[in-house]
Amino acid sequence: MSPEAMAQTAVARGIDAVVITEHDALWSQTEVNALQAQFPKVLVLRGIEVSVAEGHALMYGAPDDLIPQLWFKMPLTELTEVAHDVGALVYLAHPTRYNDDIPDSVLEADIDGVEAYSLNVREYMADAIEGLHSRLGVPRIAGTDAHLTDSLGYYSTEVHTPIASERDLVDALRSGEQALRGSKTRIKAYNATVAGSVAQVQHLLREGTLSRREVKATYGHNFSFQDGVARGKDLRLRVPSAGLQAH
Repeated sequence: MSPEAMAQTAVARGIDAVVITEHDALWSQTEVNALQAQFPKVLVLRGIEVSVAEGHALMYGAPDDLIPQLWFKMPLTELTEVAHDVGALVYLAHPTRYNDDIPDSVLEADIDGVEAYSLNVREYMADAIEGLHSRLGVPRIAGTDAHLTDSLGYYSTEVHTPIASERDLVDALRSGEQALRGSKTRIKAYNATVAGSVAQVQHLLREGTLSRREVKATYGHNFSFQDGVARGKDLRLRVPSAGLQAH
């Protein structure tokens, strides 16, 4: 998905703002400004998805000079420390996507919240997510985690104050006063296909003639979906109780 296609689709679907969270890379403000100038009808902000020892974490409000202090698979505790030093926020992304348990280090990391809904959050993760939300008393967020334009708008976080900058976003998220939204129509349509996709992956796993990479390339089932099938997990998307209808 190109940045231009992302922005065009966001405008077409009535999405107010997008936050670009590349893996282990922060867009420069120059790049963001250039895209914003092309598409003034959608607010373009930046964040970063950091690969930490415990999985992945979403960071918002990070300045450019913080990025050289990050490293691949750094401990989550160290990420939150350096982030909080500069006023940035850190949210644990898609908990238990790769493992069944929440590491103790997550409980000690002083995270600012947890990703509760996205295309990479499935029903089997619900107990872990809601447990973290309750135990730590931290807010939840929702986002599509889109890698394709077709995925844009499945989920969103609705804030109740005007947003014009990354700092505004951080302030709004820090307040904890946000609503988690989801397109029930699109989510339910996707969930109706899950049983067939699971059966297909089960067959391919039993057959054993294709590698995981070939299964992904040929049939579109990413590695975490394949792992979920192998682990016998419920791979339906979560449906927020306060969902929006599809655009």
